[in-house]
Parts: sequence; C-alpha cells; structure tokens
Amino acid sequence: MQLLRGAVSGAKFEYRNSNFEFQWRACYDMTPEFGTPSVGILAAMAANRVIGRDGAIPWHIPNDLKRFKRLTTGSAVIMGRRTHASIGRLLPDRENIVLTRDADAVRAGATRAEDLGAAVRAALERHGRAWLIGGEAIYREGLERDLVDELHLTRLDRAVEGDTHFPEWPADRFALAHRERFDEPEPHAYEVYKRR
Repeated sequence: MQLLRGAVSGAKFEYRNSNFEFQWRACYDMTPEFGTPSVGILAAMAANRVIGRDGAIPWHIPNDLKRFKRLTTGSAVIMGRRTHASIGRLLPDRENIVLTRDADAVRAGATRAEDLGAAVRAALERHGRAWLIGGEAIYREGLERDLVDELHLTRLDRAVEGDTHFPEWPADRFALAHRERFDEPEPHAYEVYKRR
C-alpha cells in the first residue's frame, strides 16, 4: 500500500479548475488516449437523493454497473473508507485510492491518501482521469472544494429509505449535457452534467 502526501512535483502540464490547480509531471504526452485531465463524480441516487443504506446500495441496476465499469476501467477511483469496506474487494483494472488515516482499513494493493486534493493530484498525474465514487462525505468535499468537472448520475424515479444522501450541487456551475431514460429493471435516468 502506498500513502499519498504533499504536492506533485515537476511541470509538464498545467491543470486548472477554479480553486484547484497543480503542475502535471507525466511520463507520457497528453494524447487522445488520455484526453484532457478531468475529475468526475459517479453516483446513483433515489428520487429523495438516497445513495445508500446500511453500507450497501438498496437497488440493483445491471446496466448502471456495466456503465460504471466501462467509465472507470483504466483510471483511478477515489473513495472513502466505508465505501472501500462495502465493496469488499479491490476494483480490478483501476487504481483504488482510499481516503483514510487508518492504514489497517485499506486492502493490500490499494493506495491510501489522507487528503482528497493529494488523491486527485496523484490520480490525474498517473491516469489523466479521477472518479469520485463515494460516499457522501467524498462527494460533498469534491463539490465544496470545486474539484469536479463532470457529474455522472443515475437517478431512480422512486424514493428509497436510506442513511446516506447525495449532496446538493451548485446548479449554476454545471449544465445538463446528456440524458437517457430507461424502464428496466425499474424506471431511471442516466444524466451527465458538465462544468459550464
């Protein structure tokens, strides 16, 4: 397990996102394979913003799980300690970065970070893409610190009882760029919001 701390050194590519910036030192050029570095949120929520209950997602939508895998494979996923524990394993073909001060809470093969900024910097340096995948506190901090470029949200039509919720996001900062409706296995929509 590796612990991420401090700033990324070097200066090959400069990434700026309002309040968050760093100098990119990469072993590769910015090619179409990597595109523009970006930070995205991936979340699924009920109509009442519930994202979890008792450490689990209280619904099962297979096409959403396939989309999650397609979007995150080959990049870094950043999660909190409880999300890491609820998944129960490392997500393959992705760098798993876990935000926690407790080294014992992180599985072998994952990267531990004590600060969301350090985690995002490392993910962008290594992969050109960072995904915040939960839980509620990680989503909230990413939005409050203005680190996020895109929101990829699966939104159920129904309300669900739960104990964790997706935070409000600043509507003036993001615009709806894509929306698809699905009826199976239950009515829901997939929406992509991009930074204005």
